[in-house]
Amino acid sequence: MFEALKAFKSLSPEQKALLETKQVSGEFEPGALIGLLRPIAEYDRLSDKSRTPMGCSTGALFVLSFVFLILILNEVWLVAPLLLLSLGGAIFLLVTVLKLGKLDLSNNFRQVAMPLFAVLKEDMEAGATMNVRLDLSAPTAKPKKTGTGKPYKEGAYYKVVDTTFVDPWFGGGTRLADGSLLQWDVTDDVVESARTKKTARGKHKTKTKYRKLSTINVTIALPHKEYAVTNLPADEGEKVKVRESEKRTTLKLAKKVKSKSIDPIAPAEIFDIISEAYKRVRPAAAAGSAS
Repeated sequence: MFEALKAFKSLSPEQKALLETKQVSGEFEPGALIGLLRPIAEYDRLSDKSRTPMGCSTGALFVLSFVFLILILNEVWLVAPLLLLSLGGAIFLLVTVLKLGKLDLSNNFRQVAMPLFAVLKEDMEAGATMNVRLDLSAPTAKPKKTGTGKPYKEGAYYKVVDTTFVDPWFGGGTRLADGSLLQWDVTDDVVESARTKKTARGKHKTKTKYRKLSTINVTIALPHKEYAVTNLPADEGEKVKVRESEKRTTLKLAKKVKSKSIDPIAPAEIFDIISEAYKRVRPAAAAGSAS
């Protein structure tokens, strides 16, 4: 807990503002972007790590306060200072947990966006900037909700309600060291399924399951003087479009990734589709087109 609070206090006003808005948008020098976001990512990691034990401690202190209150009602006055300490500690932890929860960021940020920024920093053209659009709010944040379906039955569940969300959380573009122009976009379509059933003991129990479809779009414009395009069939789950212009060949690749949770996709899913574009080209000199 104290590590998370210390990390929060060390953030600059700009970084704290990003935590509040959960939005990053603009043109950035890659080193400056990583320098801006890395302390936020570290704070978010520490916050995630501390919230669960803090929540458990908060509950335990409230229970302990209730026990002390019963003792005081039975005229055991010696525990009065302990009641004040436990109740004060419980309230402090509760306020802290609520504050940390309000500033919680989507794990897409730490587990997907930051690794991509680090890789692109090494592969970008010297002096190039990176255009970034990054939504750090949760995939199931209220503004991303697109609808709630009618209740239906499924197996042992007498009531199933599906709520849908669309999360276009990540996009950007930059110029790579080989002169290629790269653009990417990631959108998650999430289904939150609340399922209610009656247990053998007659109790009604509801659990929530998720389904997610991540759509990754990558566009890369390759200079003719460096590359010649080869014809390869698209892999399963991928779509590829090729467009020729006077100076460049533009490849548009799309890939869909299904999962049964709202956990982040593996960063490799984005790296792989960028690599897939380069698998479809060979050096221009080998094609006899070098100038």
